[in-house]
Amino acid sequence: NMKMPPIGEKLYSFGALSDIHLQYSTAQEDFQRALTYLNNTEDVEFICICGDLTDNGEIADFQEYVEYVNTYSEDTPVYEVTGNHDVQTTQASFDFLKPYTGHNLYYSFTQGDDVFIMFGMTAWPGVTGEIFSQESLQWLYETLEDNRNKRCIVFQHVLRFDGSGKPYSPAMTGDLL
Repeated sequence: NMKMPPIGEKLYSFGALSDIHLQYSTAQEDFQRALTYLNNTEDVEFICICGDLTDNGEIADFQEYVEYVNTYSEDTPVYEVTGNHDVQTTQASFDFLKPYTGHNLYYSFTQGDDVFIMFGMTAWPGVTGEIFSQESLQWLYETLEDNRNKRCIVFQHVLRFDGSGKPYSPAMTGDLL
């Protein structure tokens, strides 16, 4: 007896993915299947990926990621941000992703009247630096302020935190994220 209430005309559709970890055992097949499904079955206008594109953040890992996107999503734009696994070996700068994806570490784009804000992590907290740089936080503030009267959709890769404000570590407790 449940029906969807009338919501009006569809503005657009997009796909959202996270934690690709392309170097995991089944990740390549899973990522290929997800991109193919979103592009062919759902016919989305674009795809957003919320971090952990790779498992180790190595150059070869990013190159492999780009090959999959170019092969399985060649006609549909893909917008991505970095997650903790992507920056575990370095303090990421503004143009960290650009050689691989064409996008900066944080950027925005519009779809219709909506603003999509892609806000990547700059470091693995406590390992390679602060989770977000002061520059990136300032950029986020200014972008939100500039678009105060628009619908803004923010994509980022979020780590869970324990009660003390420190990142939750599954290695310490044996739990999985």
